[in-house]
Amino acid sequence: VQQGAELACDRLRSTIAGLYECSPEDVFLFSCGMSAVDAAAQAVRRLHPGRPTAQVGFPYLDSLKVQEKFGHGVTFVPADARALQLLSPVVQAQLLAAVFCEVPSNPLLESPDIASMSPLLRQQGIPLVVDDVVATPYNIDVSAYADLVVTSLTKYLSGNGDVMGGAIICNPASPLHAQLRAIVEAQYEALLWGDDVIALDQQSLGFSERMKRHNEGGETIAERLRGHSAVDTVWYPKWDQGGHYESLRRPQGGYSSLLSFLVKNPEKNAPRFYDALELCKGPTLGTDFTLVCPYTLLAHYRELDWAESCGVSRYLIRASIGIEPPEQIWRRFKAALDILD
Repeated sequence: VQQGAELACDRLRSTIAGLYECSPEDVFLFSCGMSAVDAAAQAVRRLHPGRPTAQVGFPYLDSLKVQEKFGHGVTFVPADARALQLLSPVVQAQLLAAVFCEVPSNPLLESPDIASMSPLLRQQGIPLVVDDVVATPYNIDVSAYADLVVTSLTKYLSGNGDVMGGAIICNPASPLHAQLRAIVEAQYEALLWGDDVIALDQQSLGFSERMKRHNEGGETIAERLRGHSAVDTVWYPKWDQGGHYESLRRPQGGYSSLLSFLVKNPEKNAPRFYDALELCKGPTLGTDFTLVCPYTLLAHYRELDWAESCGVSRYLIRASIGIEPPEQIWRRFKAALDILD
């Protein structure tokens, strides 16, 4: 089994390297996506000791907590037109260890203007760490701007939701590549379980074909939700206001399958809709089967007021659209929406 795991590890790193157009030596595997985020945070703190980090855009819960609890503080910056203005003074003063962001973010599916942020950061030698787990490298290319990419292999690369893994990709096009790669390698400990490596290696073979179907299903359901009279707002990368996601989208890429939405009169109707929806319920994403969850209540139950101050409603519902036939998925959404007042 050990020898099989080593061979699977080599193949998996080569598969990931092919997706990111880098060398397998630039790919480091971790036990889960959050372990990769933490390792990236450790690396940038070693590059710039004692400095805080910045998070641009409302992120997945633990991405922010890792920086808050284990670093030297974190500045939260909205991923809107103010981001560059707010970042510039602290960047120019070399007060940051790194800037972290998600492209697109989870759960609001917004993308920061990394094309404008990156040159500013690189002038001061400050790394940009991009989490692309929602979009995946099938859909977007951040190699012109990111210094490190962190991602979860638990999600789309697996597709089954029955295994965990994560990765850091050291971008060979980054001017900080040699420094960051040396730091990541020096602190690296291979803790991804052998059986998980074998499963991920096997499951990754269908990744590109699955992403085509995820893209189709996600866009179809997002469009249908947006047109339904019971739905107030839909968040989806296709409608990213700044066009920043679009500027990173690959020629064959789409908008992935994660979307969030708010029904009208949500205090009354969100629970009714959720209980009536005949689809699997759960907090992960990227599975072959559609998954729906009351995201804010699960991730931010003890900080709902803060989440709402950042534009994330406590009644927000997040859906990861699977590879089932889109019409089949939509029938179930529509049936639950049609009972609402």
